[in-house]
Amino acid sequence: MSLNQYTTRVRRKPQVILFSILKWALFIIVPTAITFFIVCRVDTHMRIYFRQWLSPPAPAVIEPLIHDGTCFKHLSSDYQQGQGLHHYNFIPGHRLQDDTCFGFASTVRPSPQIPSHDTIFHTRFDKNHFGPTELATVKSFLATQNSTTTRLVVWADSTQESLLASPYWQHIESNPRIAVQVVATAKEKQQQQQQLELMPLLALAQYGGVWFEPSAFFVRELTPLLELDWIAQGDCFSSVEGNPFSQTGMLHFRQDSPYLCEMLAEAKALQKDQKKVELPMLYYRIYQRVLRNGFKPWAIVPWCYTAPSQCKHSNSLQSPFARGEEVNRRWLDSVFAYYWRDPAPDEPSGDIYEYLEAKYDL
Repeated sequence: MSLNQYTTRVRRKPQVILFSILKWALFIIVPTAITFFIVCRVDTHMRIYFRQWLSPPAPAVIEPLIHDGTCFKHLSSDYQQGQGLHHYNFIPGHRLQDDTCFGFASTVRPSPQIPSHDTIFHTRFDKNHFGPTELATVKSFLATQNSTTTRLVVWADSTQESLLASPYWQHIESNPRIAVQVVATAKEKQQQQQQLELMPLLALAQYGGVWFEPSAFFVRELTPLLELDWIAQGDCFSSVEGNPFSQTGMLHFRQDSPYLCEMLAEAKALQKDQKKVELPMLYYRIYQRVLRNGFKPWAIVPWCYTAPSQCKHSNSLQSPFARGEEVNRRWLDSVFAYYWRDPAPDEPSGDIYEYLEAKYDL
């Protein structure tokens, strides 16, 4: 045997050993991984950050209240540092990222000893379409909210005439608790767009009450939530970080709310400078500003009260239009409303929808 042949065999031996190790590793790892994913469900909500030495946190900026704090200078007698007096406690003292959110929500119930106040609910249907899903939304309001103290105002502009001509609208147009408010939109397209951007704030500044996005079903009476000004949390993950008002589906403010005053003043200042107003960012900015200037900010309604599907799969409800999973009716009956984000079908159906349909005759 030559020296070259011996050297080649010696070199090949480590390669053979390495190949055997990799082969057996694959035989072990692949079946183990397959078994793991068959047996277990993984919820991942990973975030990636730069190290602080690469991206140090910016110092907090204390913005002054707009117009030298005019909105907070003449508060009505039942406000204290901006926050209204109240009887109900619907905000827990810890973050709710598990099923305790539904448990706490179930304890918040109307009390016959506390009188209800007249409240106007507001919404605006974005399309020239009012079909069975939109009808179910309105009927869920009529079925669940106090019939003597609440009414609904549907905001529309001159381009939505076909909405009011819908045969589904005719089912409810004669109901005395429903009114249509036609918006006198500006002639210029830019000013018209600015009006529509601020529609929730403008409607609440004119009448006060609750603004809700039309992609929502009401599940039970909101009376215990109507003493304080609040914006509903968009999902459970913002309990830890991020903007809690991102993709919110519901907010409540009194007509004379100092927070509403501050937000509208800031929004109009942004529009004057030709800057786009993004309402979730505006809400969060004013919330921080109010807090850093020594006033109590408005309340944040926990995610499951109005958006019960926006958390981990293991501790949230499915889409109202989904089928196949067992509905946790105890959780569903504890929430106040169900705001969804997935597209609604033309003909609504699904386990949760049909449960609510049977319960409230939607």
